[in-house]
Amino acid sequence: MAASYPGTIHTFTSVANQVDIVDAADVNDLQLEVTAIETELGVDVAGTFATVLLALAQSVGEKASAQSDLFYATAANAVSALAKGTSLQQLRMNAGATAPEWFTDAGGGGQAMKSLPASAWQSTSDVANWASAQAQVKQSSDTVPSPRWIEWLFDASTDEFIVIDFFVPDNYGSAPVLKVRYKCLSATSGTAAFQARLACITDADAADMDAKAFDTVNAGTATVPGTAGYVDEISITLTNADSMAADDHCIMALNRDVSADSVAADIEFVGAKFEYTSA
Repeated sequence: MAASYPGTIHTFTSVANQVDIVDAADVNDLQLEVTAIETELGVDVAGTFATVLLALAQSVGEKASAQSDLFYATAANAVSALAKGTSLQQLRMNAGATAPEWFTDAGGGGQAMKSLPASAWQSTSDVANWASAQAQVKQSSDTVPSPRWIEWLFDASTDEFIVIDFFVPDNYGSAPVLKVRYKCLSATSGTAAFQARLACITDADAADMDAKAFDTVNAGTATVPGTAGYVDEISITLTNADSMAADDHCIMALNRDVSADSVAADIEFVGAKFEYTSA
């Protein structure tokens, strides 16, 4: 780095391999510049401006190997170089929080969710042969105006069903789980049991949708809250998901499994969440 007039700021836009950013000659040049500034202004700047500049100059021997290298302090008056990253890489601190590093965000891998509210579900198409839960509008007993919502009543003695269809989110990756939100009409003890079945249709599938069958059933249970009206959640791991993939048209059936259920009253379904790991 050549000597320059007082006030000159040294920059570079490209360097050859192993060219010093600063060397011993630069330190001397910088000290001369500081002295000239002090003489011209008639003030002592050694404790402020000069200290900052000299700290950089004392990093003798630090080198750049390519244009756009980054430099960071590793200790007082010590600087290290970080080679430029590749396209779309991001900068972060390393695991020990001692230096910056580049990383590539692979995206995905996080938990994602699609809401399946009670209002989106439907009764079965053939209630005579395929029993359906009963939809109702429920309103809080608090003074009006009070909250109201749609829910489905599942009987304690018969397997009753509701169905829903939706398109699997584009960021779907794996590990689907149905989180069923419910409350008990009057019961305060027992085990609630639900089952879920899926049928998935992919664009251009060599299959007749009009003759599609559900995959094997998936099940989940939970001990009900000790107070009627309290909301609880049952997780049903959708192991049998009919080879579900992003953008599939998914049809799902949900039923109360009375053979595995010991709750002695109606169960009220208030909604569900379709959770999965994103791609």
